[in-house]
Amino acid sequence: MKRKQIYLDIQAEIQLKELAAETHLSEAEHIRRALNDYLAEQKPIIDNEEDPLLKLIGLVPSGLGKEDASINHDYYLYGSDEGLRGP
Repeated sequence: MKRKQIYLDIQAEIQLKELAAETHLSEAEHIRRALNDYLAEQKPIIDNEEDPLLKLIGLVPSGLGKEDASINHDYYLYGSDEGLRGP
């Protein structure tokens, strides 16, 4: 385990001490459990390994396609000359 220091407001300190006394678990154990629960809820919206767009990377060899495709994608996709910019 790695040691960390945190600051608690007075009310949280009182409640944590009471909880630790009632449950016979250390304050640190309660903090660890609460933090683990919180972190479990904070999973990324899209897992990079499951992102279908990331699977497309590398499918087309370099040097193919238009060099300005990222800028003029509407033109190449829909044929619209409006807003066409040079490379």
